[in-house]
Formats: sequence, structure tokens, C-alpha cells
Amino acid sequence: MKIDITCSMNKDTDETNLNGNSSTLNKYNVFLWSRTLNGKQDFQLRISNSKSCDLVYEGYPRTFKFICDSILPNYSKCEPMKHIVKNIEKKEADELSNLGRTVGGYILFPTGIKSGKPDINESRLSNPKIMGRFDLTLECIKRWYINKKSPLYDDIDRYRDFFELFNSFKAYVDYFLLRDMLDSNYRVIFWTPFTKFKGSPLPKDEQEYKRYVEAANTFIFKRNQRILKLAKKKQVEESSNEELESIQEKFHQVIIETANDFGLTKFLKRKNKNLPKIQHKNFNKRMWFPILGMYGGFAYYLVKKDGRAVLFVDSWSRVIGGSETECAITSESIEKTIE
Repeated sequence: MKIDITCSMNKDTDETNLNGNSSTLNKYNVFLWSRTLNGKQDFQLRISNSKSCDLVYEGYPRTFKFICDSILPNYSKCEPMKHIVKNIEKKEADELSNLGRTVGGYILFPTGIKSGKPDINESRLSNPKIMGRFDLTLECIKRWYINKKSPLYDDIDRYRDFFELFNSFKAYVDYFLLRDMLDSNYRVIFWTPFTKFKGSPLPKDEQEYKRYVEAANTFIFKRNQRILKLAKKKQVEESSNEELESIQEKFHQVIIETANDFGLTKFLKRKNKNLPKIQHKNFNKRMWFPILGMYGGFAYYLVKKDGRAVLFVDSWSRVIGGSETECAITSESIEKTIE
């Protein structure tokens, strides 16, 4: 999937989209955030409802539903901020908010009623010590990981099974490409001077509001660059996956044809033959697939050659002389080298 980091995510939001999310944004979310977590667990999102564009992760230990919201809140509808925002000319206001409407300006939060209390997103928007500010929200998330109290500690803790998937604050930040909100010691970079959750978190005047938005936009711009880099990497992986899937299909074809030649009807009739999967982790590893009744099987070895994946396959039977065959399988062909 191609990601357009300049596209405004509110262009295809309409009344049929019940949670207000752009269908494009949800497709981007599924593509970007569905990947391996902590190097071992697949975190796969899907759109569960075409009308509401609900995002769902189904896996161990449980299923999560998500809401996607803006990192840069629209303070034009916030009563204490109206007198500040209204003084900014519409053209300038649009320029300040445009970047916040791109894909890098949105973040996922787990949602769903827990103990009859609001979810994290609702709490961060309504809490008078946070008022929707993502820099303060991220500080609360950081404090949760070190068991330190914050205005959102209890709200985050209700979804601890989600945050525990990442094991650490660093892993959470790195997964959602939030690194540019932190300094070299993983301390949150605040968009206005941090008052340790004392007093109003809202910008106090027009100048501070503009500095706040500009700081947020600087982060969003940098995050978009990270998103673009991740998208290109995933595009390469997708292309590679398609190549390996084609090789796997041809390898299975070779196995079935060989089993037919040997008359291995018992093996062929099995509904679940557990044929070998060809995956990235197979590269440069010598593998073996035995077949019951053949008294032999298939040795296979996956390598990169001239930029393409090639599976070298060697099959034989111990009880039939001259049964050895060798072939090289690519996504395009099966070439027999010994028959």
C-alpha cells in the first residue's frame, strides 16, 4: 500500500462513518500498525465494520478495539480557548492545523467500556489537567510504565493488558513511531513549559498557542517521515512475501507430484498434510521434510541470488535407486537440475 503523508484524513469522513474516522486513515492504520511486536508476536489489526471503520486486534491474551484520534486537538470548540483561537485569521489557523490532519497526526487508543468508566481517549480530552494534549498524555503513559501516579494513571491501568503487550515504554514509543517526542534519555519533550500537572494545561495566550501548535507540527512532520520510511519497508516486505508465497505454491506442487509418482495414496489422502511453509526465517537454513512411506523426503534450502529468492530442493528415497531429483524454484519457474 502506498501512504500519502500529505493527504488530509478528513476528506473522506462522512455521516456513514460512525466514529468519525476517515476510511483512508483506517486503511493506513491497518497497514502501518499490523506488524511483529517485540520481535515475536504478530500484532494484526483489521477493520471489523465497514460503516464505523472499527479497528480490532484479535490475539492472545484478548481482543482489543481501538479508536483513532488527533494528536493535535481542535481548540476552536474549547470554551476557554475560543477567545484565543478566534483572533487568529482563518488562513493562518488552517495552515497551523493542516499538518495535524495528515496520517502522522493521529494515534490509536484502546477503547470499550470498562467498569462503567470512560476510555483513555475520553478521559484525556475531559481531564482538566490534560485537556487533550498528547504530550501530557504520553507523559502519563510513561509514568504508568514505571508505576508512577499521573492524572490518567487509573484510566491507562484499566487497559493494562494492552500496554503490557509492549513490555516497556520504549517499546511502545518505538512501535508507534513517537521517538521524536522524546529526548536522548526518553524524557518527553513538552510543547509548552511543563508545570507537573499543576494549573491549566491550555496555552495562556495567542503566542503560546502558536508555539504549542508549531511544536506539535514539528513532531508530526518528523513522524510522517518515519511513517513513510516504515511504509516503504513494508511495501518491500509485501513484495517479498508474494514472491515466497509463489515459491511455496510451486514447492508444494513438486511434493504432490513426487508423492503421486511414488503412489503414496495414504499421504495424498490426508486432509492436513502439513506441507512446509516458506518464510523469511527460512533463508540460509537447511530444512528437511520427510514423507511417510517414501523412506526419504525433501531437503530444501532458501537463498537470495541476484536479488531474487531461490529455493533449492533435493528429494530422494532410500529404497529406490536413481530416485534422487534436484530442482531450483523461483517465483516464476521450476527448473530441474537432476532427474
